Amino acid sequence: MEDNYGLSFKGKSEAYLLADEDVNYELDLNLNKSNKFETTNNKIIIGDNLNVLKVLKKSYKNLVKCIYIDPPYNTGKSFIYSDKFYKKGEDKHSAWLSFMLPRLKLARDLLRDDGVIFISIDDNEQANLKILCDEIFGGENFVADFIVQHNPRGRSLDKILAQTHEYCLCYCKNKYNLNAFLLEKNEKALKEYNKKDNFGIYREMRLMNGNRNFTKKERPNLYFPLYVNPNNCLVSIKKDNNFTDEVFPINSFNSKQCWTWSKEKIVNDNNLIIARKNQKGEWRIYRKDYLNKMSSFTKTKTILNEKQFNNENGTEIVRNLFNNLDVFSTPKPIGLIKHLLKISTNPNDEDIILDFFAGSGTTAQAVMELNNEDGGNRKFILVQLDEKIDKKKSKVAYEFCKNELNSNEPNISDITIERVNRAGKNLNCDNGYKVFSLKEKIL
Repeated sequence: MEDNYGLSFKGKSEAYLLADEDVNYELDLNLNKSNKFETTNNKIIIGDNLNVLKVLKKSYKNLVKCIYIDPPYNTGKSFIYSDKFYKKGEDKHSAWLSFMLPRLKLARDLLRDDGVIFISIDDNEQANLKILCDEIFGGENFVADFIVQHNPRGRSLDKILAQTHEYCLCYCKNKYNLNAFLLEKNEKALKEYNKKDNFGIYREMRLMNGNRNFTKKERPNLYFPLYVNPNNCLVSIKKDNNFTDEVFPINSFNSKQCWTWSKEKIVNDNNLIIARKNQKGEWRIYRKDYLNKMSSFTKTKTILNEKQFNNENGTEIVRNLFNNLDVFSTPKPIGLIKHLLKISTNPNDEDIILDFFAGSGTTAQAVMELNNEDGGNRKFILVQLDEKIDKKKSKVAYEFCKNELNSNEPNISDITIERVNRAGKNLNCDNGYKVFSLKEKIL
């Protein structure tokens, strides 16, 4: 028997069974906690996310466009979740993977054929999670492993290195149905389009391929001479009495590169080709790149190192919403989730965004703010475990829920709901939500 490549861990087969095991639960609407119940399309669900996902699968299978989750990082501590097959004392990697597997399997079932999932993770399980996702979603549906600079100064508590980044894994349901992740070009990039003619605004781009992996050796069919008319700077593939100056795609290091266009394309689109002399008097060949609907966008980069992606961004926003109180530890930066939603959802398609580790509710705020900015009609579903707040560990949050929210038993979901309420208060979009709790069905 041949050994196959894959991830093996204790409890794996039981975790697969757990994903398929039916549950006797349903969602119970809480009108008192809901906001704008009659008009909203948003949902906040309180309960164990494994059971909630199974309930959601009955109504939302193949309907969710985007999932973002920030699961508990595996620091070796016990989980607050009580899965059937999780055993106390089990090695930490097996326990964490057994915990994640059924949830990811159900998440895949919920995704649309063009749906995507983003998973924030750190070094403790990034490698294992990547292999697990290859198995569940298919390695061919791997999209990216984003590097997120969450702390540009580095963590001061790290003993050997000052860690500055985490990861965000992205997989899709079916890569054949996935569109490119595009973002509108920023003002600096748009300033490159600084020329104009009768056909529009354009920029000039070198026709020579500057990539050293694309040389005459690799692409001999794209290495050929072009000829310039020195009187009008036009270009031809043939030499004659007008087109006299010969130009090859040779870079400043005297390396024989290649053109980005074939002879046929240069002939067909010759009106876009122009020659310019550099300061040394050498001819350089350019093509006109006109600004249009497609060129005003750019492909998303895999390194996210702007200020909006820093953890401080998340902490500051929550503090501002809660009158400078630290009611939630290390909330994700809203800039990160808005960025992921911009590249993966459409404002006008009523896309459903799911977060089944909702925490403070950052995903809901990101959805509402983005809808407010672009007039979109995205809808969110948050799932948050009914986790009691420990007064000793989280005194500020506990007292806020007790004194401000009049909560008899302060719960993380109290913070989740209140954040969504405060964040959406002055936004011109669907800022309501229906609150549900899991309850057992009466047979």
